[in-house]
Amino acid sequence: MRQLLIFIFLFITCSISAQQNYYGIQGSPRKGMLSALMNPADLNNLSKTVETHFLSTQVSFSNNTLRIRDFFNSEDAFFLEAFRDSEQAFNGRTVASMVGPSVGINLGRFAFGLTTEFKGSAHFINVDPTLGQYLTDGSFEPSISSINLNTQNNQRANQNNWMEIGLMGAFTVFESKNQKLSLGANLKFIRPGTYTNIAVDQFVGNIVVEGSEILLTGASSEIELSYNENLESADIFSPNIFEDLFGNPTSIGFDLGISHQLKNRQQQTLLNTGLTVRNLGNISYSKDQITRSYGMNIPENTSFNLRELTSDLQQVEALFLQSALFTNTSESTVNTLSLPTVLALNTDLVLTDFLQFSFYGQKAFGDSENNSQIPVQEFYSFIPRLTLGKFEVYSPWTFFDFSGFNGGLGLRFGGLFLGSYSALTGLTLDSKQADIHLGFSWGFGSGLL
Repeated sequence: MRQLLIFIFLFITCSISAQQNYYGIQGSPRKGMLSALMNPADLNNLSKTVETHFLSTQVSFSNNTLRIRDFFNSEDAFFLEAFRDSEQAFNGRTVASMVGPSVGINLGRFAFGLTTEFKGSAHFINVDPTLGQYLTDGSFEPSISSINLNTQNNQRANQNNWMEIGLMGAFTVFESKNQKLSLGANLKFIRPGTYTNIAVDQFVGNIVVEGSEILLTGASSEIELSYNENLESADIFSPNIFEDLFGNPTSIGFDLGISHQLKNRQQQTLLNTGLTVRNLGNISYSKDQITRSYGMNIPENTSFNLRELTSDLQQVEALFLQSALFTNTSESTVNTLSLPTVLALNTDLVLTDFLQFSFYGQKAFGDSENNSQIPVQEFYSFIPRLTLGKFEVYSPWTFFDFSGFNGGLGLRFGGLFLGSYSALTGLTLDSKQADIHLGFSWGFGSGLL
């Protein structure tokens, strides 16, 4: 089991995938395709007539237990250290992000765009640190011979990724010398990649050490195992990807946005406010995907040896089926999951020609404990911004659901940007998040930035 969890968290670093957004650069006075991806109504506010996005990427890790200094001193995988050190349910998130070639054109009242994006993530959700340590490390303190556990939450180890191609459109509903109101939408054709979910719900039991064995007794729980039976051959970038996406798409998602601008007499934006609902819809993992649920019931006078669990989920299932202590309660070969839907608000206030303040926040619709829900991130950020022509410095100060408060720094020159949401607090080695984002785009036509 230890090897399996390590694999889940390393998998997304071995493939090109993404599930994170670019709110730091969204509020920039230079509106490009990343701004439109965050709010499709901003497609009507592009800085140039034509905006081409070449590549951007983002990598992030956050948790509620370990600090940066703990990573430098760690002798094992980070979540194993977290299980040993945590006094609360462990939550951890690893994401990698890539927005590929994308283009948008602003025709005045109408604007259109084409986007490519790769999304992926890996999560631990509400994992009891004691149970996590025993399942992954196979041991606990020598002075302890047994322990009783009773958790009411659904504990998940989860990994997923997919690809999107978006067809985007925006429309200016009203425009005057001082105001502009736009609506936008992004229709996303989704190609599923891989999905793995290990969930243990309502776990009650006793763990007892007898010699080299770690025994579970007096236990009950509902367990879900979901995985691709041919994970090694799963390929999100197949040769017929466009045929799959457009010819017979298995999944479709939507983003809907509204944007309102207040301008001065020189038609310069003083206030830009947007409201967006992103990731409406579902994603279906059907090819070689198996999801089975098991009811676990281990009486007091019976035990199950946790050391028999392996990193191969098919072997784990075989072990369950051979035992009278586990009952297969359901099975599915088509797995439909809710996309990580969020309601997002962004506000950009221009105080002077050089100084701007932005706010960004997103509220989750879904419950990340639910096995049919791709985990959803919540955070709220305040971003002061200094703009000197094509050069810009921005500093996001953000409260994240897992890692708490973080301060970062970013730089932009033209369409090139580099930043982090935790660079400043990370300097103290006390931050529970580490991340970096960078990218490059280029526009032509009317505009100054």
